[in-house]
Amino acid sequence: MTRTRQNAKRSSGGLAPNVPLATSSSVTDVASPGNGSNATQSRKRSATTQGSSQTTDQRPSESVKRAKTTTAVQSVQRGVEGSSSGKPFVYRDQSIASLLRQLKDTGNPVYCHKCMDNSAQPVPCTRCTNYLCTQCCVQLALVLDREDLYFMCHQCETAREGVYSRYYGVFYLKTKLPFFKQKGKHGLTLTCNAYGPRGVRWLHPKVAVIDARLACIDGEGHPPSMVTQYLSAMMHEMKENVRRFELVIDFPNDSPEDFLDAHQVKVQKLTEEVKEFTPEAILFFVETHSNDETGDLSYAPFAATDVRNFFGQVLGGTLLQSISSTPTHLFLLCCGGITNQDSMRDLRSVAHDYRINNVFIPTAPKYFPALSTPSVLHFAQQVIIHGHPAEFHSMLPSPHFHIGQQTGIIHLARDIASTYLWSEDHVRPNGVQLPVQCKDCGAVHAWDSGKKKDETITFKCTAIWDRELGIVCRGKFVSERSRDPVQNLNTQPLGTWISKPFIF
Repeated sequence: MTRTRQNAKRSSGGLAPNVPLATSSSVTDVASPGNGSNATQSRKRSATTQGSSQTTDQRPSESVKRAKTTTAVQSVQRGVEGSSSGKPFVYRDQSIASLLRQLKDTGNPVYCHKCMDNSAQPVPCTRCTNYLCTQCCVQLALVLDREDLYFMCHQCETAREGVYSRYYGVFYLKTKLPFFKQKGKHGLTLTCNAYGPRGVRWLHPKVAVIDARLACIDGEGHPPSMVTQYLSAMMHEMKENVRRFELVIDFPNDSPEDFLDAHQVKVQKLTEEVKEFTPEAILFFVETHSNDETGDLSYAPFAATDVRNFFGQVLGGTLLQSISSTPTHLFLLCCGGITNQDSMRDLRSVAHDYRINNVFIPTAPKYFPALSTPSVLHFAQQVIIHGHPAEFHSMLPSPHFHIGQQTGIIHLARDIASTYLWSEDHVRPNGVQLPVQCKDCGAVHAWDSGKKKDETITFKCTAIWDRELGIVCRGKFVSERSRDPVQNLNTQPLGTWISKPFIF
């Protein structure tokens, strides 16, 4: 179970019994009408509809969205024509003067993607959210009022040409010919006083951080609060673009159905607040306990319900349905009991029904959420600020072995799940934690450094069985590589992350 403060209400955590919640007449499960309150019924239905739940989501992935269209991050609309039927997208390039007028109307501060500053006039790229300022390229100051020219950043120009070549940047709208190639001029010259990281964008989307937390868990220092502060600091001139919404789950242990209507009123109020905020990205955190055997999620210290009912009634189907059209990344901060196949099938179905883009689930039997804070902050930096695809790699700061020593991570995206484990030959061979004790002699942490042969690592116990006779324990622990397909990621001296598919 998740660790709690010593002065918090005691919780049975992994032993919490399944106490079904009565269906409320005021709020129903939007995505899955007719869901019963019984875990067995939902799992039977999940097994019978497993084939239908594999339907591919027709929305383009995050990386495809970034490649083919632009976000409303800076509220400057670039015209893009195309369809979801597979036809190629055609860009309707807009003039420099037109985009600058739109930028002025929004009033949002923007940053040059080269010097990371906004002291000079930034010129928006017609095809992405990058900007290049007149301090980094003084030639741009000559074309700020031109209606017949458009500007492209060097990344978009290189992508269009397919090869690295001289950077021209400014083109005629009608002929598509380079402006600074005419009359002896040879492209743009960058005179950057400072230099930002290569290929980095600096985005400022409206981000909603939803913190759904069991009342007995103290969230101080946990990922939701820390990522809110971090993003607010990164968007120091647009702090209003980051807002944290709290949903405290404080059902009583006895007769929880009597409290359900009041809880759903709270959920409805939160739903309206999130709608009014109109976020462009959502980081959704759920901090609770899970039953070690069944994977049921706790809505009270001593009461739990199955995954479908937890999302439909405790988190609220209306809330999840209202954010289904917004890119949502769900972090399930609970112990690894939920990673059994039945609960994972239910979770996959919930993620599919509510169109949740990414779900990250820890596998540790006893999970400590604060250990994942550095990884979540790195994820926010890479995905929210820099606009990279939301993948497991985005959660790996350097060094990244601290969270790996405590837990593995399951990443669920588009109905496909992968398990990521940290592997180090002497500490966590093949992603498997060394036993605490030797089964033969009972010595604690007495293993040697291990001997590797092919893909098998054998550890011998170094404990003394009998001090007087000098008899050494002959206990062994053998770690064999998984038979599942394994892919190595981020090999470093401190270990390697390995991935393998999760079988539902």
